[in-house]
Amino acid sequence: MSANRAATRYAKALYLSAEGKLDEALADQVHIEEILPLFTSPEVGRVLKSPVVPNSIKSDVLKYALEKSGASKRLHAFIQVLIEARRINLLPEIAVVFEAILDQVQGKAHVDLEAASSLPDTELSMIQKTLEKVLGKKVTLTQQVLPDLLGGFVVRSGHLVVDMSLKTKLEQIAEQAVQ
Repeated sequence: MSANRAATRYAKALYLSAEGKLDEALADQVHIEEILPLFTSPEVGRVLKSPVVPNSIKSDVLKYALEKSGASKRLHAFIQVLIEARRINLLPEIAVVFEAILDQVQGKAHVDLEAASSLPDTELSMIQKTLEKVLGKKVTLTQQVLPDLLGGFVVRSGHLVVDMSLKTKLEQIAEQAVQ
């Protein structure tokens, strides 16, 4: 099974373990986000990701971190399942999928907006409101400046991509001229 499929299955299982209690699922998300930096730490990350490090050591490290964060027994048990199944290295991917599940349940969408230059707040607000109408969700907009777009913008949300950039328009005109 691919890592992405496994991460999706574990994220769904974690959500279902909250038995529809959104506040508990959101608390799990907070606690997972608090322990994720351990996976990028040079020393601790190496221990957690190594297949030769005994599970008992990984369990002790994460148990301590979860206790410090005040995580539920249910989340402790979930992390222990990941350790025993030798899937704890998937926790960062599980966290991403889990966040997407929670966003979907709450009617939220994260949208990346790439623009050739920084857009004024009025334009950002107008784009955000339009996207909320189109997507039917509360939109969180993240802007990134990419000068090589030349002008216009590109909007990305999940599988949806709306490319209104000058760069793409010029590429399309050049392609049509060649044909």
